[in-house]
Amino acid sequence: VEERDDIEGVYRKMGLPGCVGSMDGVKFPSLRIPDEARWAAQNGRYDGRKFVVNVTTLYNGMVQYSTPLFFGNISDSAMLPWDELNRRLNDPADFFVNTPVPLKDALGNDVIEHGNYVLCDGGYPKDQSKINPGKSALRNDQQPIGAFSARIETKRKEVENLFGRLKRQFKPFSHGVEFDDVLKVENMWRTALVLHNLQIMENGYDTIGQQEDDYEGPFTKLAEHVVGEDIQRSIDLARENLQPNEASVVEQLQVNPTDAQRVRRHAQKRMRLAQNYFYRDWDKSIYNLKERANLFEPPLN
Repeated sequence: VEERDDIEGVYRKMGLPGCVGSMDGVKFPSLRIPDEARWAAQNGRYDGRKFVVNVTTLYNGMVQYSTPLFFGNISDSAMLPWDELNRRLNDPADFFVNTPVPLKDALGNDVIEHGNYVLCDGGYPKDQSKINPGKSALRNDQQPIGAFSARIETKRKEVENLFGRLKRQFKPFSHGVEFDDVLKVENMWRTALVLHNLQIMENGYDTIGQQEDDYEGPFTKLAEHVVGEDIQRSIDLARENLQPNEASVVEQLQVNPTDAQRVRRHAQKRMRLAQNYFYRDWDKSIYNLKERANLFEPPLN
């Protein structure tokens, strides 16, 4: 719990309260996947035969979770049943689900959400544990959901940056793995992740975000902070029976919700997070972590 709170605290200062990482799938080529498995390892969207894993990483580049290895012709969402973090983020008995997440609505009223989440792209199922940017909302980054979506899009790139660094450091993941044995390939992948994490720890970058001078800011992105009529109505409705200084508490979903309930919960949670970002932008309480070059001498690669 303490480690989770430290992680969440860094994301909170960056305008993403409740966040515990970024999730994405990474594909890498193999030169030895046999012909009989080609249907599972390739498709028309990319060249050659590939493996794929689902990975969650942090703001500091540390890898938190990785699924087992799959052949490349599988979607990101299809790997989720084998993802430990995804299971925990959706287990009603786990502290990831039950933890309160204090927010502000667009007018500065207190809101208590529940449940940690990861940042991801739109290829994952929509539920309260995975928050993705709204593609259409990105066209208007001066509104709460647009500004928040732009923030997600920026910060979730940390997982894509990780893949780039791994492929530069460990050339087989860029040029093609040459083992026939899938278990050996999986062990090689996990070894690379361990070495990657050890390098970050050796450089001291794993502790980034724990000191006030690790940040730069505050900064604002919105030119104006005008609350629209639709948001005003939603706030009025949520606070209809509350006292002026009373927090609005979001109820948890019941066990085994329908797909429609999960999608609705996702949309509502993302909008509450967007309103919180909107208010924090006005309040000038959003920060960025400094670049490595500004924290270490000499700069780290």
